[in-house]
Amino acid sequence: RHARHILVSVPAGASAEAKAAAKAKADELLKQARAHPDQFGELARKHSQDPGSSESGGDLGFLVRGATKKPFDDALFGMKPGEIAGPIETEFGYHLIKLEGIRGGTAQPFEQVRPMIEAELKKARASKRYAELAEQFNNIAYEQSDSLKPAAEALGVKVQESPWISRKPAPGSPLGNERFLKAVFSDEVLQNKRNSEVVEVAPGTLIAARLLEHKPASTQSFEAVRTDIRKRLVAEEAHKRALAQGQDMLAKLRKGADLGLDWGKPMTITRSNPHDLSEAVMREIFRAEAAKLPAYSGAEGSKGGFKLIRVSRVSEPTQIKPEMRKAAAAQLNRLVGQEQLADYVAALKQRVEVKVKPELIEKKQ
Repeated sequence: RHARHILVSVPAGASAEAKAAAKAKADELLKQARAHPDQFGELARKHSQDPGSSESGGDLGFLVRGATKKPFDDALFGMKPGEIAGPIETEFGYHLIKLEGIRGGTAQPFEQVRPMIEAELKKARASKRYAELAEQFNNIAYEQSDSLKPAAEALGVKVQESPWISRKPAPGSPLGNERFLKAVFSDEVLQNKRNSEVVEVAPGTLIAARLLEHKPASTQSFEAVRTDIRKRLVAEEAHKRALAQGQDMLAKLRKGADLGLDWGKPMTITRSNPHDLSEAVMREIFRAEAAKLPAYSGAEGSKGGFKLIRVSRVSEPTQIKPEMRKAAAAQLNRLVGQEQLADYVAALKQRVEVKVKPELIEKKQ
């Protein structure tokens, strides 16, 4: 259901007089809304006390059954398009609801939805099986902590030997996962020679480890690290000079200078087809001034260096594919839902006086 609402809030623990005053205000707003249904959004902007939707005219977007409190939900799903209902009382106060439209609810042929049903069933079965294996892995690795072999045999996998790893996290590598490194370098592993705890380093990927050999941290001689230091310094200086040169060339191009550059082959870039260009480069392409072409821009490339960009033509899409429109609508619905949930949680915190104790959370983690 696509709904708008106006909220007349009632603070928690409000007196009977305060509730009666809020109800009277809601009744008056209901009269105005029914007298001028086309002005419901304007009434919401002026009078709604819901900070998450008042600025958008009380628009809540499309809501599925169960997304709101039961009194609100029951009223909304009992309405007809264009109808205005209220006041509906919830823990937040009194709501006036306008149903803008209804979407879905039509039956589809089984063969049409069969692939979706099969995919959901397979996903549910896989999730259940993964949870069972994860619990088994945890139990065996903990209960038989002097070896990884029993857990490997039970799960039908092989025990693998890692290269040397340090305490420094390495994003992108399972063995460089921060939680995994914390487990591996714990006293249980280093001193007591037990299996580490089982850690999820990526969705669907669990690792436990035990110590084969440990070398304490030590300072390497300069001769041993000379080559690595030189490579790093050379790379840093080259990167710095490339950025400086790129910015200098960009400034000259924008002033109309002809630098005699050998530009790459022109290509059409869209937000949905970036041609492997980095996010930073794409951002600069769509920031380029289109009023006067060619327009020049630039950004740091994904592999270092500086990419110079020449925009020679800007065109609007002639049509939007239905699947793209559907995906965009789904993304917007998710964003609206997230904002509504955040507003709901914030309102609960204000009403119930929630106190967060970070020190207890960190200790538990």
